[in-house]
Amino acid sequence: MAKKKIEEKTEKKVEVKTKKPVKKEEKNFSKQNVDFAKLNSKIQGAVNNVLNKKGLDSIEFLSDNIGVNDYISTGNLAFNYAISGKIDGGYPVGRITELSGDPSAGKSFLSTVAAINSLKKQYVTYFFDSEMAYDENFAKLIARVSGEDPSIVNLINYNNIDSIEETMSKIISIIDVFEKNKINSGATIIVDGIAFLTTSKEKQDIDSGKEKVDMTKAKILRQFLRVIKNRIKPLNICMIFTNQLTHNIGVSFGEKKVTTGGTAVPFASSVRTEISSKKILADKKLEYTFQGLTFNIRTKKTRLTTPYKKATFSFYIDGQIEKIGNLVDLLFYNRVFDKEKNSYIFDDVRFTKKNFEEVILKNPEQLKKLKERIAEYEKEPPKINVQETIEEPTEGMLEE
Repeated sequence: MAKKKIEEKTEKKVEVKTKKPVKKEEKNFSKQNVDFAKLNSKIQGAVNNVLNKKGLDSIEFLSDNIGVNDYISTGNLAFNYAISGKIDGGYPVGRITELSGDPSAGKSFLSTVAAINSLKKQYVTYFFDSEMAYDENFAKLIARVSGEDPSIVNLINYNNIDSIEETMSKIISIIDVFEKNKINSGATIIVDGIAFLTTSKEKQDIDSGKEKVDMTKAKILRQFLRVIKNRIKPLNICMIFTNQLTHNIGVSFGEKKVTTGGTAVPFASSVRTEISSKKILADKKLEYTFQGLTFNIRTKKTRLTTPYKKATFSFYIDGQIEKIGNLVDLLFYNRVFDKEKNSYIFDDVRFTKKNFEEVILKNPEQLKKLKERIAEYEKEPPKINVQETIEEPTEGMLEE
């Protein structure tokens, strides 16, 4: 009997119920089915409701948040032009700038110049120093040579820092105060520099004797920049980070040097530069005859103009900063100027590198035309003929 029951069970076919697929109604979102008049009236109604409840300041229109309205001068016209596409431009206000380079390349010096030029515009200026590189007497020298009262340096809000958490907390507190009091008259926040900022975890590991690589700095920076990136624009805050270049160990191809702190700052920055410099010696055989530095600054990234321009200019220990640098070469290469033998031509006016300042920059009419021509080029660059060869500035030209 048991065998028969087993045989009967095996003979029964197992029926599997399958659900028939239900066809979903495909919605057609073509323009023909959208009533734009009704849609616009609904949007306008929603906007009016917000305005009636919370006022005009509660809405930020897209047209008010596009582009850069102001700049902090770098101290050199070629550098201004290389990163912003304007000779009267510079570090963009409302955006983030990263200055990277090898040790002693001049990052802290350029940060100090930026702080002084920020004060000239009557901006509130904060200087967060993790490298103990800021020198108040040197800053006063630069201010005096640039025609300012040296006491203007006392207005810099200087902070000596070592912890990245402390630094980020202070910066967010500053932004909170600006937002709460609706202050948008302009400010500059300089962090010099990222490489020497430590973290609370790194301190704990050192105290406990652990030999581990701390990866939390990059995470904290990424979180911080996500929080503040879109808040600094309406407040007109210019943020400048300096960063060191370190050797990318084990890399044979590609970038052999990278910046510290992960990729958060490179991604968030509107302008990234790589700074190198060489000494100016009265006697090339004697290093103690040091007289200054010649900067070679390459724009690795800029959202304001075409990248990869190279600015070259000199600084001297008496506080003087070369005003023009290789601006003439940059403008010629970008077809703003024409060239004939050793002279350049702009608007039927001939000049050389030596008298460029007298003929063009100090002539209000020619200076206005030059700015207009540069603006035209930035809006619509001339078409490039691939077959055509353009004379590119050589190292010798840049040093002149």
